[in-house]
Amino acid sequence: MIQEVEQPRFRRGENANKPYGGNVSDESFPQTLYKLAVSRGFESQRVLAKALEIRQSTVSTWYRGKSTPSPEVFGD
Repeated sequence: MIQEVEQPRFRRGENANKPYGGNVSDESFPQTLYKLAVSRGFESQRVLAKALEIRQSTVSTWYRGKSTPSPEVFGD
């Protein structure tokens, strides 16, 4: 008896090599965060922290790759 194996389901833009879609960066999170922050006009960690109403030391840990923010930090 041949047993059928269910194939994984992917959303549009996803495949086995990029399961989260084509928008996943090959860069590390700190690099991506830095580029995004600068492109949005946050020229320093202090300015970004003030806009997010968090401590600058928290942003520093993100930039150094020691931690990552939870989605709630960035709001809706």
